[in-house]
Amino acid sequence: MPESSQLGSIRPGHGAIRADIQALRALAILSVVVFHFWPQYASGGFVGVDIFFVISGYLITGQLWRQVQADGKVKFSQFWARRARRLLPVSLLVIVLTALASLAVMPNTRSMLIFDEASASATYWQNWLMIFKSTDYLQQNISSLSPFQHFWSLSVEEQYYIFWPILVGVVLWVSLALRTSLKARSWIAASLLGLIVIASLWASVQLTQTDQAVAYFSTFTRAWEFAGGALIAVVLDQRLVKAAEPKDRNFIWFYAGVALMLTSIFGFTNDTPFPSFWAAVPTLGAMLAIYGGQSTHRMMPRWWLSLAPVQTLGDISYSLYLWHWPLLVLVPIWYGSKFNTDFWPVVLLVAFALAFLSKHLIEDPVRFGWLSRRNNYIQLVVSLVAVVAVVFTSSSLGVRSTEVLKHSYAAKEFRPLLANVPLDIPAVDKQKCGVTTKQDAFITCDFGDLKGTISVAMIGDSHIREYFTPLEAIGKANRWKITVISKSACPALTPALSASAKENQTCVNWQNSLASYLAEHKKFDLIISAASTWVTAGIRSAPARFKALVESQLVRGSKWVHVLDNTKPQENFLACIEAHQKQVTKFCSVTRKQGLKPADHLPDAIRALPGVTIADFTDIYCSKVCSPVIRNIIVYRDHSHLTNTFAATLRPAFEAVLPKEFLK
Repeated sequence: MPESSQLGSIRPGHGAIRADIQALRALAILSVVVFHFWPQYASGGFVGVDIFFVISGYLITGQLWRQVQADGKVKFSQFWARRARRLLPVSLLVIVLTALASLAVMPNTRSMLIFDEASASATYWQNWLMIFKSTDYLQQNISSLSPFQHFWSLSVEEQYYIFWPILVGVVLWVSLALRTSLKARSWIAASLLGLIVIASLWASVQLTQTDQAVAYFSTFTRAWEFAGGALIAVVLDQRLVKAAEPKDRNFIWFYAGVALMLTSIFGFTNDTPFPSFWAAVPTLGAMLAIYGGQSTHRMMPRWWLSLAPVQTLGDISYSLYLWHWPLLVLVPIWYGSKFNTDFWPVVLLVAFALAFLSKHLIEDPVRFGWLSRRNNYIQLVVSLVAVVAVVFTSSSLGVRSTEVLKHSYAAKEFRPLLANVPLDIPAVDKQKCGVTTKQDAFITCDFGDLKGTISVAMIGDSHIREYFTPLEAIGKANRWKITVISKSACPALTPALSASAKENQTCVNWQNSLASYLAEHKKFDLIISAASTWVTAGIRSAPARFKALVESQLVRGSKWVHVLDNTKPQENFLACIEAHQKQVTKFCSVTRKQGLKPADHLPDAIRALPGVTIADFTDIYCSKVCSPVIRNIIVYRDHSHLTNTFAATLRPAFEAVLPKEFLK
């Protein structure tokens, strides 16, 4: 989030603040908040972040470039000290209080997973942690959200604050070496900004096609939005091209910019491929609004822009952004099952109150108080100490959550340890044999008896890899050479002409490579497949394409075993196990009908084909109900995958259904 006062302006009360930019902030934060609380009323409200990025690029660059042109140097320590005083006080307070609140209201099985995000938020690399966790901001359920997730945009912005002054310093160094004029120096900066816009926008378009979640959070795909705002500051404000004086600019530019921003706020949805080139709509809108916002034409809505509520909302936008999200995530958990969306106005009112108090009692006193009069290096050291303290606190709370789980009844009676459930993965995943959703690659890995007489392929998405442990054990006992061919969230199907809603372009590429590999490779004696119904349920053509793939190998003489997808647990099953432990079956189970949703339609497509066996283990997962704990073993490690500990127990079940010619 950007500055809540114009960067480079004087302390409140000692200098003018552009009312139009404060109004833009008000529009941006309002769109984000409404999108988070009532997405049906602002389906594209997530673009508020893009508006903030443009504002920050404009103000930061304007401040830096005026300094460079006036003094001939970049005052790095001064710049970073100001940013630290501005950004850290409230953000670190929110992180600490959110961490404590999470420990108090969240079950330990959930809270232990989010304290790394607290540390990443304090050190401003949260966006990269979310990429590592493959978080999809636009497609999440509130019950699985992290109260620190919103720090991703702050992290992108802080990374910009760190690296952009360095680039400005490089431009200055080059300019001084070439002994250029002040205007030529601005042209060098503008050229660099233009290159950033082109390269970053191109990366945004390309990466959105292959992995939208990564494109959404990446610093590199967002850099062009900052650069767009920076171009206004360098090219237009510095008069590199002919432009009207600010007060004489045509008011139509402002209205055009607002129209573009409103179009994206109310016209975009979660299904919009974003950021890609679509981000240009709110970005260009913000640029136009900033350019035309200083017009004094009588058609400018000065009366509206200067309204006290609008200016106040813009002034507290940073603090409001920090506070609203943790409340949105934690209050429903604290209140329990009786919570409903009728409470959202009260929650939002509390967020406004906290934002107002934070602005006037913490942010401004630190920003303009005693610390601002200390040496810049002292300010930076104090800031560093504060960040380290918050990281240490967050890490300690995470350790405490984990330790509580390690000493619970479940820790003594159930396997694996509750604290270790998310990490209970098969060896094939630890060896990174499977291709992740982000990777555009095709790899194969050989296991079992590498000199074995029976060739076996395990083909599918991550759900085939969860059976690796029992199948490898069977393979070693029966001289199987096992080849694993797998890509997460990508079922083994004949290639599609283009990506569907559940298949990004990397999946289409992988399926093409799979078809070529199977056609060129010596036939496998046995192929074992599995696929997640969370993915295949969204692909209408999946059954027909799966049947075509199976038939292509049956005609070559392969036998095929397809494993019916495992049942799914209730949404918060780990928290339920933690809460009920001895009575886990009574309180934490689901019915067969619930556990088998979404349904697996692939088996019916191939069931009648000769040489096909369907492995249905539903009776193992479910008796009268489907419990997340069976024979004191925790069945699932997340919302759809089995723990490796439980999967290992399926060896006898596999041996009972596999074709006998492949067993001794």
